[in-house]
Formats: sequence, C-alpha cells, structure tokens
Amino acid sequence: MGGQANRVSKDELLRLLREDEEFRLAVMGLLGITDIQSSLRQLISAVNRLTEAQSKSVNALQGVAEGEARLTEMLGKVTDMLAKINEMIMDLAETLSRTIDMVERLAKGQEELGNTIRQLADVQRVTWDAVKQLIDGEGGKILDLLRQSLESQGKALAGGEESSGAGQGATGGPKQRVG
Repeated sequence: MGGQANRVSKDELLRLLREDEEFRLAVMGLLGITDIQSSLRQLISAVNRLTEAQSKSVNALQGVAEGEARLTEMLGKVTDMLAKINEMIMDLAETLSRTIDMVERLAKGQEELGNTIRQLADVQRVTWDAVKQLIDGEGGKILDLLRQSLESQGKALAGGEESSGAGQGATGGPKQRVG
C-alpha cells in the first residue's frame, strides 16, 4: 500500500501544477519544456530578425527598381537626343555637300573668268597694235570707222570707266587721242 500512498491523484497533480510554482518548474525541467521554451524564444527572435532583414531587403529592392526606372527614362531621353543629334549631323553633311558643290562651281567659274580676261587682254593687245599701225600708216577711212567704233564703245563703257579709274581708256589701255 505504500506504493499507493506515493501515488498522487490527477486532481492533486493538476492542483500542484497550478499552485506550486517550484513544483511546476521542476516538472517543466524534467519534461524539457524549459529548453523548448528557450529554443522557441530564440526561434521567435531569429524570425523577427529575418523579418526585419527581409523588410530592409524589400525596401532596398524597391529603391533599385525606382533607380532602374529612372535610368530607363534617362536612357530614353538620351536615345531621343542622339536621334536629334544624328539628324542634325545629316543636315550638316547635306549642307556641307551643297557648300562644296557651290565652291567647286565658283572655282570653275573663276577659272573660266580668268580665261576670258586673258582672252580679252589678248584681243585688246591685238586691237591696240592694229590701231597703232593705222595711226602710223594709211587708213583714213578705216581709221574713221575704227574711231567711231571706239567712241561708241567708250560711251557704252563710260559708266565703268568712272568707277574703274580715270587713267585708262574704255578698252583698258592707256587713253590716247586718235588722229
């Protein structure tokens, strides 16, 4: 019967667990509940730290996404600017091409003008030589016709003579009085 005396009824055991803190802690220690509670507290603490870290990671990821969106927008603007710059370069290239063509035409025209001036100078030299021969020799009637021709040319060119210098005749040679 001694075994029964040590036996505690369920009701008594539950009452002791509720009322006797020392008994309750001893039972918890024997059952490993204290270790489980400690591990559970550590686990909750670790989960809380992980939650905070995840929250920070999410915030950082949102910042990266916002930065990427700004970069994408800036890249679009840069692309638009590059397209405009390319268009301006094409316009400049076309303008340069037209300018080069114009300069080449001007150079050709200048060369032709130089050739024409040389030809006119040759014609003028020949004309003056002929006039001198007529003055020195005979040629009364031809001389009169030539004089009239030169006078009419002189009148036509008189406007140019005033602006080009009074020291030259209408044909570019020295002024001489014929006859």
